[in-house]
Amino acid sequence: MAERHADIALERRIEFRIGIHPGDIIVEDSDIFGDGVNIAARLEGLAEPGGICVSRVVRDEVRDKLDVAFDDLGEQSLKNIARPLRVFAVRVGEAVPPLSPKNRPCRCPTSRRWRYCRSRT
Repeated sequence: MAERHADIALERRIEFRIGIHPGDIIVEDSDIFGDGVNIAARLEGLAEPGGICVSRVVRDEVRDKLDVAFDDLGEQSLKNIARPLRVFAVRVGEAVPPLSPKNRPCRCPTSRRWRYCRSRT
């Protein structure tokens, strides 16, 4: 999608958010249910536009198998999930700059979402 959007104006881009968590699901007609689905949906809500958030289980399973980096967003309390979950933002390729003290994930005071705060010292 990033390559496809290179020549498209910002207001015309479609930017997905993705949340990934393994777990059992129940398929009923054309719907899916279960904790895995619920947690993945909550992780999706934490991801930046165009971004991916994963649970610790996913990070541990793929971290040495894929050429991606993971930024630790800490323990997150997710709606309708009993216990906090360790969440990681996925960085793929060069689309997201390397982290530095001024460019690391943080929860901005005006938003419930995590973002890369370039203004922090």
